[in-house]
Amino acid sequence: SESDVLAISGGAWQAYDETKGKRRKILTTKIEHDAIRKILPDLIDRARPEFVVCAHETLSGAVIEIAHAKGLPCALMLRGSPTWQIVTDSYPADRTRQYLDLYRSADLVIPVGYYMQVGLAARGVGNLRYIPNLLDIEKFSPGPKDVELLDRYGIPRDSLVVLHASLMQSRKRPLDVIDSAVLALPKNEKLVYLFLGGGERTGELQEAARNRGLQDRVRFVSGV
Repeated sequence: SESDVLAISGGAWQAYDETKGKRRKILTTKIEHDAIRKILPDLIDRARPEFVVCAHETLSGAVIEIAHAKGLPCALMLRGSPTWQIVTDSYPADRTRQYLDLYRSADLVIPVGYYMQVGLAARGVGNLRYIPNLLDIEKFSPGPKDVELLDRYGIPRDSLVVLHASLMQSRKRPLDVIDSAVLALPKNEKLVYLFLGGGERTGELQEAARNRGLQDRVRFVSGV
């Protein structure tokens, strides 16, 4: 059926190497691009959208090329990686140039954070419109502490709480927060670190806190 927008997102294809009796996830970027090149032209012909949205930077090469070949504008959403590495100069220079060229070729680039827009604009990407965080500034503003929550998690009521809220995954760098606690806790007896969220590295973080003698001043909570 006809549609106004055709959105292409990542994560639809996964591949595994099962040689030697071991199951190991392998890089899927080429598989994703090959699949997109095979199915997207026909999908565009059937859906007849007015424009195409590519919802992840790692798919941008194939999607933008095909959309333009079909005479359609293409918007590109930048959701995080590798864009955050590009704007912090922590991504390989040759790959950075390739991605920046792709970003410039899109008709509209939509980063999910203002810092990305600023960083990309400084690197010559001009077709930018970032998405503001959907944040309730009334709820997330300075206010009195929730005594019930403090008591529930054994946090002294006069504490200064340092919160890290995320999935406990490598890309969120939660071990860096543990390292900061090693430096900060001896300097302020009121500090308590609170890790909010579950994830694959939670056990490792808990062990790291114990090994560094921080267990009395670090809390781990999967959800509130």
